[in-house]
Amino acid sequence: MTERIRVGSKRYMALRVGLFFLAAGIWFAGVMTENQWITGVALAIGIAGLLIGIIARSRDADAEAGSNEDSA
Repeated sequence: MTERIRVGSKRYMALRVGLFFLAAGIWFAGVMTENQWITGVALAIGIAGLLIGIIARSRDADAEAGSNEDSA
């Protein structure tokens, strides 16, 4: 059985990983300086990374559903 490769969700993997590392670094700086504003920015960046993944997966699911309807 062949496995399908999810192109859309894998396309943004490097961006998502980069955003998570950026958020971690900013969060660490916010904790070290005890600045709540900086930690809030880090949280927003982390949430953006999560949203990119969710959107990419939903687009993959829509595209797969569309290709299944065309072949039926």
